[in-house]
Amino acid sequence: MIDTQSVAHDLKNLLASIHGHAALLRPFAEACDEAKALVDRVLVASQRAAELTHRLLCGPEREPLCLDVSTVVHDARPFLESLLAERIHLVIDAQEGLPPILATSDEVEQVLFNLVMNARDALRGTGTIRVSTYASGSGARRGVRMVVEDTGRGIPEDHLPRLFVDGFTTKQGCDSGLGLALVSGTVARLGGDVTVATSPHGTSFEVFLPTFTDVEMRSA
Repeated sequence: MIDTQSVAHDLKNLLASIHGHAALLRPFAEACDEAKALVDRVLVASQRAAELTHRLLCGPEREPLCLDVSTVVHDARPFLESLLAERIHLVIDAQEGLPPILATSDEVEQVLFNLVMNARDALRGTGTIRVSTYASGSGARRGVRMVVEDTGRGIPEDHLPRLFVDGFTTKQGCDSGLGLALVSGTVARLGGDVTVATSPHGTSFEVFLPTFTDVEMRSA
């Protein structure tokens, strides 16, 4: 019998690889309109296929678990590094012993992947991406924070109100604009929130996810 969840997970990784390598190819297609259009089709199609695969993985048959966010980040590192250009340095600063959150590993990976890919695009081939995790807050706001920072040129202020709108993109046709909308939707579904801080020297996306105990208290 075929394990559909395992197949969907493998498909998600393949689609992420296709999207990542197509994005790396995009700058080399700028000189030819036909080549650029073909690469853009691959980018949009792979992102939409990844969204559908994510829905399969996070369907009702996929039960959430008590997860350590730092473990998910460490496990994802080899895959993330395979999608980054040689001159982009990935730094992982994941705190050990974090309180658990209630989520599927695919949900956390989806958020992490889209934020890292967004940071990669901001760097344009060179720079540093730092992923940090740490415990945060107390009482009703006790949880875990996952921060993805880049050393890119920052986001224009007039783009900030639309960053998480489905279909909005700053990449002039080379992306579907689904990534940050997926991040926002997934984080909201987990009971958390996501904020962004930007300057001419870089951008930081900060995701807050409530602990397992706090999630249970809200749903009781």
